[in-house]
Amino acid sequence: MIVELIPEGNLGQAVVMAAAQIVVRDNNGTPICVAAVYGSDNTFKVSKAGDPDFNRTLRELGVHMTVVCHSLKLPGPQQGARLIAGPRAGE
Repeated sequence: MIVELIPEGNLGQAVVMAAAQIVVRDNNGTPICVAAVYGSDNTFKVSKAGDPDFNRTLRELGVHMTVVCHSLKLPGPQQGARLIAGPRAGE
């Protein structure tokens, strides 16, 4: 797989490299997403925090950590605000 890393703030040139596996971590070092070339036929396995099988996928890919996700109920937008991205009503 080809991984493209774009510097923070979109400053500088992107780093593009071939990789067999990637682990994306938050600022605390907690894995939040993994992707790997998986199996003999070059299929891909991708999982993100919150997926039901995320911790199993982490272990399968050699990342021996357990990630616990909590759902937060956030307040809605202010009156008159226009959402350009985000959850749909009722989610």
